[in-house]
Amino acid sequence: MTNAPGHAPAAAFFVHGGAGDVFAVYHATPVRRTSPCDVIVVPPFAEEMNKSRRMLAWQARELTARGFGVLILDLYGTGESQGDFAQARWSIWRQDLAAACAWLESHGSGEISLLGVRFGALLALDVARDSGKRFGRIVLWQPVTNGETMMTQFLRMRIAASALGGVSEKETTQSLRDRLARGEAIEVAGYELGSELVRAIDALRLESMADRGSPPIDWLDLCVEPGGDLSPASGRVIESWRSKGVRVDSRAVTGPAFWSSAEIAVAPELIGITADVFARSGAE
Repeated sequence: MTNAPGHAPAAAFFVHGGAGDVFAVYHATPVRRTSPCDVIVVPPFAEEMNKSRRMLAWQARELTARGFGVLILDLYGTGESQGDFAQARWSIWRQDLAAACAWLESHGSGEISLLGVRFGALLALDVARDSGKRFGRIVLWQPVTNGETMMTQFLRMRIAASALGGVSEKETTQSLRDRLARGEAIEVAGYELGSELVRAIDALRLESMADRGSPPIDWLDLCVEPGGDLSPASGRVIESWRSKGVRVDSRAVTGPAFWSSAEIAVAPELIGITADVFARSGAE
Protein backbone atom coordinates (compact mmCIF):
# COMPACT_ATOMS: atom_id res chain seq x y z
CA MET A 1 0.00 0.00 0.00
CA THR A 2 1.47 3.36 -1.01
CA ASN A 3 1.25 6.48 1.08
CA ALA A 4 1.73 10.20 0.58
CA PRO A 5 5.14 11.51 1.66
CA GLY A 6 5.27 12.50 5.31
CA HIS A 7 2.38 10.27 6.36
CA ALA A 8 2.55 7.17 8.51
CA PRO A 9 1.79 3.87 6.75
CA ALA A 10 -1.77 2.56 6.65
CA ALA A 11 -2.26 -0.92 8.07
CA ALA A 12 -4.82 -3.25 6.47
CA PHE A 13 -6.19 -6.13 8.54
CA PHE A 14 -9.36 -7.97 9.57
CA VAL A 15 -11.42 -7.49 12.72
CA HIS A 16 -13.82 -10.21 13.83
CA GLY A 17 -17.23 -8.58 13.59
CA GLY A 18 -20.82 -9.61 14.10
CA ALA A 19 -20.87 -12.50 11.60
CA GLY A 20 -17.32 -12.85 10.33
CA ASP A 21 -14.11 -11.02 9.56
CA VAL A 22 -14.52 -7.43 8.40
CA PHE A 23 -11.82 -5.58 6.52
CA ALA A 24 -10.34 -2.46 8.07
CA VAL A 25 -7.63 0.04 7.20
CA TYR A 26 -6.05 1.98 10.03
CA HIS A 27 -4.25 5.22 9.23
CA ALA A 28 -1.87 5.91 12.12
CA THR A 29 -0.85 9.46 12.96
CA PRO A 30 2.80 10.55 13.12
CA VAL A 31 1.77 13.32 15.54
CA ARG A 32 2.14 12.50 19.22
CA ARG A 33 -0.72 13.30 21.57
CA THR A 34 -0.88 12.95 25.34
CA SER A 35 -4.19 11.10 24.93
CA PRO A 36 -4.58 9.23 21.61
CA CYS A 37 -7.66 10.22 19.60
CA ASP A 38 -9.14 8.10 16.82
CA VAL A 39 -11.92 8.50 14.27
CA ILE A 40 -13.94 5.61 12.85
CA VAL A 41 -15.42 6.18 9.40
CA VAL A 42 -18.93 4.68 9.27
CA PRO A 43 -19.47 4.04 5.56
CA PRO A 44 -22.36 4.84 3.23
CA PHE A 45 -24.62 2.28 1.58
CA ALA A 46 -23.77 -0.03 -1.32
CA GLU A 47 -22.19 1.69 -4.34
CA GLU A 48 -22.00 5.02 -2.51
CA MET A 49 -19.09 3.60 -0.50
CA ASN A 50 -17.10 2.83 -3.65
CA LYS A 51 -17.72 6.35 -4.95
CA SER A 52 -16.58 7.76 -1.57
CA ARG A 53 -13.30 5.87 -1.13
CA ARG A 54 -11.09 8.58 -2.60
CA MET A 55 -12.67 11.22 -0.37
CA LEU A 56 -12.29 9.07 2.71
CA ALA A 57 -8.64 8.28 2.01
CA TRP A 58 -7.96 12.00 1.56
CA GLN A 59 -9.82 12.81 4.76
CA ALA A 60 -7.80 10.19 6.62
CA ARG A 61 -4.54 11.82 5.50
CA GLU A 62 -5.74 15.24 6.65
CA LEU A 63 -6.81 13.90 10.03
CA THR A 64 -3.58 11.98 10.65
CA ALA A 65 -1.69 15.21 9.99
CA ARG A 66 -3.76 16.78 12.80
CA GLY A 67 -2.94 14.00 15.26
CA PHE A 68 -5.85 11.59 14.78
CA GLY A 69 -5.75 7.94 13.89
CA VAL A 70 -8.44 6.95 11.37
CA LEU A 71 -10.07 3.54 10.97
CA ILE A 72 -12.01 2.92 7.74
CA LEU A 73 -14.26 -0.12 7.87
CA ASP A 74 -15.92 -2.33 5.25
CA LEU A 75 -19.08 -3.63 6.90
CA TYR A 76 -19.93 -7.33 6.69
CA GLY A 77 -20.96 -8.35 3.18
CA THR A 78 -19.35 -5.28 1.58
CA GLY A 79 -15.98 -4.44 0.10
CA GLU A 80 -13.23 -6.84 1.15
CA SER A 81 -15.09 -8.18 4.18
CA GLN A 82 -16.45 -11.68 4.52
CA GLY A 83 -19.99 -12.50 3.52
CA ASP A 84 -22.28 -11.52 0.67
CA PHE A 85 -24.42 -8.41 0.63
CA ALA A 86 -27.53 -10.62 0.75
CA GLN A 87 -26.36 -11.90 4.15
CA ALA A 88 -25.96 -8.40 5.63
CA ARG A 89 -28.15 -7.47 8.59
CA TRP A 90 -28.52 -4.25 10.55
CA SER A 91 -27.69 -6.07 13.78
CA ILE A 92 -24.50 -7.45 12.23
CA TRP A 93 -23.40 -4.00 11.08
CA ARG A 94 -23.98 -2.65 14.59
CA GLN A 95 -21.74 -5.40 15.95
CA ASP A 96 -19.11 -4.64 13.29
CA LEU A 97 -18.90 -1.04 14.47
CA ALA A 98 -18.71 -2.18 18.10
CA ALA A 99 -15.84 -4.52 17.14
CA ALA A 100 -13.99 -1.61 15.50
CA CYS A 101 -14.34 0.38 18.72
CA ALA A 102 -13.05 -2.57 20.75
CA TRP A 103 -10.03 -2.90 18.46
CA LEU A 104 -9.11 0.76 18.91
CA GLU A 105 -9.56 0.53 22.66
CA SER A 106 -7.32 -2.54 22.80
CA HIS A 107 -4.67 -0.58 20.92
CA GLY A 108 -4.67 2.31 23.37
CA SER A 109 -7.16 4.80 21.97
CA GLY A 110 -8.07 7.36 24.60
CA GLU A 111 -11.04 8.84 22.76
CA ILE A 112 -13.05 7.64 19.77
CA SER A 113 -15.14 9.85 17.50
CA LEU A 114 -17.29 8.85 14.52
CA LEU A 115 -17.57 10.17 10.97
CA GLY A 116 -20.91 8.99 9.57
CA VAL A 117 -21.12 9.27 5.79
CA ARG A 118 -24.63 9.39 4.30
CA PHE A 119 -26.31 6.13 5.43
CA GLY A 120 -23.45 5.70 7.91
CA ALA A 121 -24.97 8.53 9.95
CA LEU A 122 -27.87 6.25 10.90
CA LEU A 123 -25.53 3.46 11.98
CA ALA A 124 -23.21 5.81 13.87
CA LEU A 125 -26.02 7.38 15.88
CA ASP A 126 -27.79 4.08 16.50
CA VAL A 127 -24.64 2.56 17.99
CA ALA A 128 -23.78 5.72 19.93
CA ARG A 129 -27.28 5.77 21.43
CA ASP A 130 -27.42 2.14 22.52
CA SER A 131 -23.85 1.07 23.21
CA GLY A 132 -23.39 2.99 26.44
CA LYS A 133 -19.99 4.10 25.16
CA ARG A 134 -19.10 7.76 25.30
CA PHE A 135 -17.87 9.05 21.94
CA GLY A 136 -15.93 12.29 21.72
CA ARG A 137 -17.80 13.73 18.73
CA ILE A 138 -19.92 12.63 15.78
CA VAL A 139 -19.52 14.33 12.40
CA LEU A 140 -22.15 13.64 9.73
CA TRP A 141 -21.64 14.06 5.99
CA GLN A 142 -24.92 14.66 4.11
CA PRO A 143 -26.71 12.26 6.44
CA VAL A 144 -29.63 10.10 5.34
CA THR A 145 -32.52 11.16 7.54
CA ASN A 146 -35.10 8.52 6.63
CA GLY A 147 -34.22 4.88 5.94
CA GLU A 148 -37.43 4.12 4.06
CA THR A 149 -36.94 7.06 1.70
CA MET A 150 -33.36 6.00 1.00
CA MET A 151 -34.43 2.44 0.28
CA THR A 152 -37.17 3.60 -2.09
CA GLN A 153 -34.61 5.67 -4.00
CA PHE A 154 -32.33 2.64 -4.15
CA LEU A 155 -35.11 0.42 -5.52
CA ARG A 156 -35.80 3.02 -8.22
CA MET A 157 -32.33 2.30 -9.60
CA ARG A 158 -33.56 -1.18 -10.52
CA ILE A 159 -36.69 0.22 -12.14
CA ALA A 160 -34.63 2.65 -14.21
CA ALA A 161 -32.23 -0.11 -15.29
CA SER A 162 -35.14 -2.36 -16.25
CA ALA A 163 -36.70 0.38 -18.37
CA LEU A 164 -33.43 1.03 -20.19
CA GLY A 165 -32.93 -2.69 -20.72
CA GLY A 166 -36.34 -3.12 -22.35
CA VAL A 167 -37.71 -5.49 -19.71
CA SER A 168 -41.31 -6.27 -20.68
CA GLU A 169 -42.70 -6.74 -17.17
CA LYS A 170 -43.19 -3.35 -15.57
CA GLU A 171 -41.87 -3.04 -12.05
CA THR A 172 -42.71 -0.43 -9.43
CA THR A 173 -41.26 0.27 -6.02
CA GLN A 174 -44.45 -1.20 -4.55
CA SER A 175 -44.17 -4.44 -6.54
CA LEU A 176 -40.54 -4.78 -5.46
CA ARG A 177 -41.50 -4.15 -1.85
CA ASP A 178 -44.25 -6.75 -2.14
CA ARG A 179 -41.67 -9.31 -3.25
CA LEU A 180 -39.40 -8.36 -0.36
CA ALA A 181 -42.31 -8.70 2.05
CA ARG A 182 -42.76 -12.29 0.81
CA GLY A 183 -39.14 -12.97 1.76
CA GLU A 184 -37.67 -12.76 -1.74
CA ALA A 185 -34.26 -11.23 -2.41
CA ILE A 186 -34.04 -8.39 -4.94
CA GLU A 187 -30.96 -7.52 -7.00
CA VAL A 188 -30.34 -3.79 -7.41
CA ALA A 189 -27.29 -2.43 -9.24
CA GLY A 190 -25.32 -5.57 -8.49
CA TYR A 191 -26.34 -5.75 -4.83
CA GLU A 192 -28.69 -8.49 -3.61
CA LEU A 193 -31.03 -7.10 -0.98
CA GLY A 194 -32.41 -9.37 1.69
CA SER A 195 -35.87 -8.67 3.05
CA GLU A 196 -34.68 -8.57 6.69
CA LEU A 197 -32.14 -5.83 5.99
CA VAL A 198 -34.70 -3.80 4.06
CA ARG A 199 -37.23 -4.00 6.89
CA ALA A 200 -34.64 -2.80 9.39
CA ILE A 201 -33.53 0.10 7.20
CA ASP A 202 -37.13 1.12 6.47
CA ALA A 203 -37.70 1.64 10.20
CA LEU A 204 -34.73 4.00 10.71
CA ARG A 205 -35.38 7.69 11.40
CA LEU A 206 -32.41 9.92 12.21
CA GLU A 207 -34.56 12.33 14.19
CA SER A 208 -35.19 9.77 16.93
CA MET A 209 -31.54 8.75 17.29
CA ALA A 210 -30.15 11.66 19.32
CA ASP A 211 -31.09 13.30 22.61
CA ARG A 212 -29.63 15.50 25.31
CA GLY A 213 -27.15 12.80 26.29
CA SER A 214 -25.70 12.40 22.77
CA PRO A 215 -22.12 13.47 21.99
CA PRO A 216 -21.66 16.82 20.22
CA ILE A 217 -22.75 16.49 16.58
CA ASP A 218 -21.54 18.40 13.51
CA TRP A 219 -23.86 18.21 10.51
CA LEU A 220 -22.30 19.03 7.12
CA ASP A 221 -24.48 19.18 3.99
CA LEU A 222 -23.00 19.67 0.52
CA CYS A 223 -24.26 22.28 -1.95
CA VAL A 224 -23.10 22.51 -5.55
CA GLU A 225 -23.25 26.31 -5.61
CA PRO A 226 -21.51 28.57 -3.06
CA GLY A 227 -23.81 30.19 -0.53
CA GLY A 228 -26.27 27.30 -0.49
CA ASP A 229 -28.24 26.20 2.53
CA LEU A 230 -29.10 22.99 4.30
CA SER A 231 -31.80 20.83 2.76
CA PRO A 232 -35.31 21.15 4.26
CA ALA A 233 -35.08 17.56 5.54
CA SER A 234 -31.82 18.37 7.31
CA GLY A 235 -33.28 21.54 8.80
CA ARG A 236 -36.27 19.69 10.25
CA VAL A 237 -34.13 17.08 11.99
CA ILE A 238 -31.69 19.66 13.34
CA GLU A 239 -34.51 21.84 14.69
CA SER A 240 -36.05 18.81 16.40
CA TRP A 241 -32.73 17.81 17.92
CA ARG A 242 -32.06 21.28 19.28
CA SER A 243 -35.51 21.34 20.86
CA LYS A 244 -34.46 18.20 22.77
CA GLY A 245 -31.17 19.70 23.92
CA VAL A 246 -28.90 17.99 21.40
CA ARG A 247 -25.64 19.88 20.87
CA VAL A 248 -25.51 20.15 17.08
CA ASP A 249 -23.67 22.56 14.80
CA SER A 250 -24.60 22.63 11.14
CA ARG A 251 -23.43 24.23 7.94
CA ALA A 252 -23.65 23.90 4.18
CA VAL A 253 -20.36 23.23 2.38
CA THR A 254 -19.65 23.81 -1.29
CA GLY A 255 -18.89 20.68 -3.24
CA PRO A 256 -20.26 17.95 -5.51
CA ALA A 257 -22.35 14.97 -4.44
CA PHE A 258 -19.29 12.72 -4.68
CA TRP A 259 -21.18 9.63 -3.43
CA SER A 260 -23.47 9.60 -6.49
CA SER A 261 -21.52 11.33 -9.28
CA ALA A 262 -20.93 9.51 -12.57
CA GLU A 263 -17.18 10.06 -12.23
CA ILE A 264 -15.14 9.92 -9.03
CA ALA A 265 -15.38 13.40 -7.49
CA VAL A 266 -13.96 15.15 -4.44
CA ALA A 267 -15.03 18.04 -2.21
CA PRO A 268 -11.87 19.76 -0.91
CA GLU A 269 -13.76 22.27 1.24
CA LEU A 270 -15.49 19.43 3.07
CA ILE A 271 -12.12 17.80 3.79
CA GLY A 272 -10.72 20.97 5.35
CA ILE A 273 -13.79 21.83 7.40
CA THR A 274 -14.05 18.27 8.75
CA ALA A 275 -10.41 18.28 9.79
CA ASP A 276 -10.92 21.64 11.52
CA VAL A 277 -13.96 20.31 13.42
CA PHE A 278 -12.09 17.31 14.77
CA ALA A 279 -9.00 19.39 15.55
CA ARG A 280 -11.08 21.81 17.62
CA SER A 281 -12.75 18.98 19.50
CA GLY A 282 -9.37 17.35 20.17
CA ALA A 283 -8.11 20.59 21.69
CA GLU A 284 -11.11 21.02 24.02
